[in-house]
Amino acid sequence: MITLVNLVYSRQTLLQYPAVEGHIKKLNDVVIYCLSLMGSNYIDYIKEGFRVLKQYGYIFICEPRKKLEKRLDVFKNELELTGFKVVEVNKTSQFIYLQAIRLI
Repeated sequence: MITLVNLVYSRQTLLQYPAVEGHIKKLNDVVIYCLSLMGSNYIDYIKEGFRVLKQYGYIFICEPRKKLEKRLDVFKNELELTGFKVVEVNKTSQFIYLQAIRLI
């Protein structure tokens, strides 16, 4: 069963995500980034997504093809170094869609 909750987190609210007994609650099955990895600190956002995901949770990323295409292999490697396994990459004329799973 999938339950969808209409919540929007900013970087600030993710940093305040609750802890239980000193450990971060990993309650999220899915993290979605859509046009939100534009800054030079995008890897911090990826790490926050990793931090709040359950093991085997999904991360979905949609970024402009023009921005990501030249460094797609580097970006995929950064995701994998963070602890994700990239399982699918789709390209359209304007966007690149990535899907990855949190393995650790």
